[in-house]
Amino acid sequence: MMMTKKTLQLLATTALLAGLGFNTVTASAATVNPAEKDATSISKDTQASVSLTGGGDEGGNAAGGIHLITAPNVAFSGTLTGDKQTLSEVTFDNKNFADDSVAKAGTLVVANQGYETGWTVQVSAGAFNLTNPAAKDANVTKDSKVLAASQLVLDASKVSPKEGANQSASPLGNKVTLNSDGTTGNLPIFQASAGKGIGTWISQFDKATSSFEIAAGNKAGNYTSKLTWTLANTPDTTGASTQAPEKPSTPAPTAPATPAANK
Repeated sequence: MMMTKKTLQLLATTALLAGLGFNTVTASAATVNPAEKDATSISKDTQASVSLTGGGDEGGNAAGGIHLITAPNVAFSGTLTGDKQTLSEVTFDNKNFADDSVAKAGTLVVANQGYETGWTVQVSAGAFNLTNPAAKDANVTKDSKVLAASQLVLDASKVSPKEGANQSASPLGNKVTLNSDGTTGNLPIFQASAGKGIGTWISQFDKATSSFEIAAGNKAGNYTSKLTWTLANTPDTTGASTQAPEKPSTPAPTAPATPAANK
């Protein structure tokens, strides 16, 4: 009985397949496109795809797949006049946190390896302490060793992609002012809102518009501060950008109405 059942099932399957084959041939013959019957060429579609995976946090210089490649050391110099003055003689060189042969001196470089989260680089400055006083002031008191009432101005607004054909919208570079006593806190200096700043982006510090404002009454000597650069894989939401907002357009003044003449 078992043998018969298996045989019936096999025959039923064979008959079904044969029926399907017959119907398929019949339908195919009935649906031939007359335009293709005598055609010398035809076109059919397939699919191509590519899978892109965002980079990781390798190297210890990254947050959420976004890497801080390099940041600048900054050195100003000048001769005191006894009055308030602005120093413009500046030297920039880089501290590299990753291998990047294209980074020029005086650049802040961020590599976003494919993420739309947005990102922010903030900078802060500690107090500028007198580390090498002039010989005549070797016995200055501890309280007088901080550069007083002065300001470091850094302009990072010149932004460009590492690759000229970068398809992402550009991040924003800012001009920031840091107090010499270390009280300013973190300021956003290079930032991308969500969906922007993908790829490797370079902020070139501008020597012409970076400066050090020195208040009158400070002592001669060498002052040093620690600049801290903090990368976050989120856009800046503090509203602390120092980039000047665009001025709204001013509507043309309306001419006053001419009073009606007396009758």
